Amino acid sequence: MEKIYICSDVHNDYFAFQSFIEKARENPMIICGDLTPSSQNFSTIFSQLNNDLYMVKGNCDNAYDFSIANINIPARIRIENFFDKNVLITHGDIIKNPSQSPIELKCGDIFISGHTHVPQLYTDDNGVIILNPGSLSRPRGKFDSSYATLDKDKIEIRTLKKDHLILTLSF
Repeated sequence: MEKIYICSDVHNDYFAFQSFIEKARENPMIICGDLTPSSQNFSTIFSQLNNDLYMVKGNCDNAYDFSIANINIPARIRIENFFDKNVLITHGDIIKNPSQSPIELKCGDIFISGHTHVPQLYTDDNGVIILNPGSLSRPRGKFDSSYATLDKDKIEIRTLKKDHLILTLSF
């Protein structure tokens, strides 16, 4: 695994999600909720994916939309280990920060969430890396649609359309 591609808040935007998948190619993908895949187009995309996929449910996701797309609705939280770091993945509407995590996140671990549609990348007072990739379809604030990448020594947030670097954090 060289790089992980991370997105959130797709809100049924098939074209934005397709652009994200084209960037990710065969790399693993994290979807931080609010995919809201209420069309057969998503069924087609997911049936063709060869990527490892780590997905959580967001506040706008529901079983009906996922059934239309023929996708199992995911859990609200995932705990994974990437590049020797504990990684908590959630949408961010219920578990908003690492202090609310069901596991203890330590210095160097990563807390990934979406929900706000605003990209964020920083290290908190305990050394936990906080990542919000922004939104693929409905960005808020001064940023365009965005996604993030995680590799063994850095995280980057980039614009979806022009691939401009928004934020980066090396570790």
